[in-house]
Amino acid sequence: MVKRAQANGVSFEAVDCDTLYGRSGWLRDELHKMDIEYYADVPCNTMVFLHPPTVVRRPPKRRGAAEQMDIMGTAIKVEHLLEELTFETFSLRKNEGLDQDQIKNLEKVFQAAKTFADDPSGWLVFTGTYGSGKTHLAAAIANFQLDVGKPPLFIAFSFCVQDFNTLILE
Repeated sequence: MVKRAQANGVSFEAVDCDTLYGRSGWLRDELHKMDIEYYADVPCNTMVFLHPPTVVRRPPKRRGAAEQMDIMGTAIKVEHLLEELTFETFSLRKNEGLDQDQIKNLEKVFQAAKTFADDPSGWLVFTGTYGSGKTHLAAAIANFQLDVGKPPLFIAFSFCVQDFNTLILE
């Protein structure tokens, strides 16, 4: 479908996938090969590799059988990726070519998140473009609360949208 859209002159900057397509490793690999940015809702029990694994191919034991493959690497569940998102691992991106206003804004937002984590009352809303650190800071607040013995409820926006759509369709 993506190739047909491109062939017909449909322009787009990214592909967005629901959970059905998000769990398709084949589709994600194809989009990556085509250098197309994508946003996929990947189930939290999906195993992912943080570093490319090594694939070792073994010849089949009998003629006509499929070759065997061993995947060597450490896979973790997507849900555990959020455990690494803390205030300590957050980057203020000072060496990434941001201008001074952007750096000051990021520092201000970072401090606001830390202040909120100390006393989470009311609302704190993060807005920004893809990759600006919204999820990292939200998870850092949740992980901080978990560390002080207050289990948080962390829900990704995509899950809220799915629940909302389910309510509408019922």
